[in-house]
Amino acid sequence: MYEDVTEGTPVSPVFASETDVIEWLAAHGYSQSVARAFVGQGSAPSFVVTSGGFVVDGIQALGGKKH
Repeated sequence: MYEDVTEGTPVSPVFASETDVIEWLAAHGYSQSVARAFVGQGSAPSFVVTSGGFVVDGIQALGGKKH
């Protein structure tokens, strides 16, 4: 995975499969469902501001967590 807001810095190792990405995300605190949503989407924003004014991590926001 690369962050592409600035110069495209890698933020993870290279993975051989989508399953490897999901497992890596799960090992770094994301739920399996959120990790699968991210892999299915293929990208995520850096963050999302909810209607309640909360700032939510972009990958976490793909999982539909509401505030």
